[in-house]
Amino acid sequence: MSHGIIWLAIGLVAQGMFSLRFLVQWIASERAGRSVVPVAFWYLSLLGGGSLLAYAIHRLDPVFILGQSLGFLIYGRNLFLVYAERARQGQTSGAKPSTNQQRVRIDPRPVLSVDGQPRLDPMDARAGNGVTVVPPHDGLDDLAVAQQP
Repeated sequence: MSHGIIWLAIGLVAQGMFSLRFLVQWIASERAGRSVVPVAFWYLSLLGGGSLLAYAIHRLDPVFILGQSLGFLIYGRNLFLVYAERARQGQTSGAKPSTNQQRVRIDPRPVLSVDGQPRLDPMDARAGNGVTVVPPHDGLDDLAVAQQP
């Protein structure tokens, strides 16, 4: 296999990874019912952008190099911001709900009683039912709810 074909394959795979990020973002947004940017988007951006940067350097294309260099820095910075926010919230990168937690979707509409007056949702921590709402780990509208002992 020639050197040129190998670099062409690297460029095509890199562009595929870079393009896949939009599919990932679209699926996450459809699932959430709103526009979201999942962490996988930034990883695909970083991997695809880094690979495209290597391809651009190989081709000695200054326009392509400049564009991918700036993007590479931005994708890395966004990943840093995601993990810095998680650290401030006391989360870890691989955090999953423990066995005493369940995933629930919180409906933003107020819960009304029979007389039409707003009332506390039974999942609301203020209702005194021993439930604590913790931030989501995946950036979607789901919340992990932990039962307190």
